[in-house]
Amino acid sequence: FDTTWRQSFISAYANSHAWEDWAETWAHYLHMVDLMETAASYSTCITVPDTNGMGPQQICNPLGQQPVDFALMQQQWVPLTLLHNSLNRSLGHGDAYPFAISGPAWDKLRFVHETISSYRSRLAGQGS
Repeated sequence: FDTTWRQSFISAYANSHAWEDWAETWAHYLHMVDLMETAASYSTCITVPDTNGMGPQQICNPLGQQPVDFALMQQQWVPLTLLHNSLNRSLGHGDAYPFAISGPAWDKLRFVHETISSYRSRLAGQGS
């Protein structure tokens, strides 16, 4: 089984064609936003490694009124998915999130985030 796709793509299917890469990246971003919004709605707090002893942080809501920086989303995403997988395993289930995101895939996710953020900023500037 060839796993070289993991170096640049979010999924094996994304490797099949540029349009599929685009679609899979967007779909993955929507999964991120949905899980983070749900975690935020439950006031989920998580201790994020490498934050210089900041203690528990509340998961950000990417759909909130205030724009969320992608770096914060990325910083909170990995521990949140580890928690999600651990909860599933505690119930005897497999990983809910079986992905390891490469640098190039993170760059594509950041591009999607910036595209959406730019659009939201333009709408806010129009008073919509």
